[in-house]
Amino acid sequence: MKRWCILLLLVILSSNVSAIGISPDKLSLNYEPLAEGELNVYVINTEDSEINASLTLQGDLAKYFKVIEKSVEVQPKNTGSFTIGYKLPAVIDTPGLNNIILKIRKNSAISQGLGATLGILSKIVVDVPYPYKYLEYDFETKSVNEGEEINFDFNIQSKGVKNIFDVVSKIEVYDAHDLDNLVLELEGDKFPLVSGRNKATKIELNSSEIGIGDYFIDAYLVYDGIESKHVNETISVGYEDVDVLNYTKRVISGGIKKFSVLLKNRWNYDVNKVYIESYLAKDNVPITERSVSHTVDMRALEEVDVPVYLDVSELISGSYTLVMDIHYSDFVKQEKVEILIEEKIEISMGMIVAIVLIVLVFLNIIWMTVQAEKRSKGNGRKATEEGLSYLSGKLGK
Repeated sequence: MKRWCILLLLVILSSNVSAIGISPDKLSLNYEPLAEGELNVYVINTEDSEINASLTLQGDLAKYFKVIEKSVEVQPKNTGSFTIGYKLPAVIDTPGLNNIILKIRKNSAISQGLGATLGILSKIVVDVPYPYKYLEYDFETKSVNEGEEINFDFNIQSKGVKNIFDVVSKIEVYDAHDLDNLVLELEGDKFPLVSGRNKATKIELNSSEIGIGDYFIDAYLVYDGIESKHVNETISVGYEDVDVLNYTKRVISGGIKKFSVLLKNRWNYDVNKVYIESYLAKDNVPITERSVSHTVDMRALEEVDVPVYLDVSELISGSYTLVMDIHYSDFVKQEKVEILIEEKIEISMGMIVAIVLIVLVFLNIIWMTVQAEKRSKGNGRKATEEGLSYLSGKLGK
């Protein structure tokens, strides 16, 4: 019996928490020794009744943070707030990003100490500098066609307490199908970086220098004799292209119309998530809303028909330009083709009656002509028979 009562209580407590939220989902704090301050967190009540909520903190640094309010009353369709005070220590031994998890608890009417914890959480992120020289960085690059520039982009952050005098970015390009084959080595310009500062830098390479193929990229930094972690990407250089082979050239005016576009993958590899963003234009001026097709995955050298839908209800008959932005891989290719919108022919009941009458008259004329021909043939046969009879009588005499 006791077990069933506990289960029933849990169901009651958990059935009413889904309409509560917490904002923001993340609070960021840069560590400074012995720093003090306050942060605010908001509880969102979308229910039709008042709630009582409390806030709890979890994490290695939670002991340096304190929730000022034990609980808050939040009116229906309204928000309430918690104030979190903090006093950081002189030293924190865990450099990097430290998380304190915030959990909202909806208290029961019986006791504020018993309630259900929300699944939607927030957190405080304390960014603690490293006690020496230390860099973190993001790296990005992408595939290109032969002849285009390849950009190797670094976004670097100095996370240590000490300044860095020489930072240099490095790139090693390998054949993706033979990782023992080092194709090219590249090095960026050297520069200093003050503690706590960011810097974006890039290395550029004309893809013609390495030619068509697949490449494995090994990127890293060297700063004041320290080598950073390595980041790897695989890119391709080649004739990656999706062509328009055929398309709907004419439609009837009025309403939303389907335009079929036949695409061909010109590359010897699969191209995924291909889609078309299209609109109609007149004299290079867009005159319809943009429409986005569904995405398709294209195998090597495959042809795929992709439908696009455009509202032409406001357009009169005439010639228009169908502008298609074809999205594939990391590229956007624009194609422009001419299409014709033809006037819709409306057939009324009067027109149908007139057509029926014309057909009936025409059929009547044909019938009368056939009957006249029959009568003419019948009279000629009778005259011939009478002549033969008269001639036979004469000869018999």
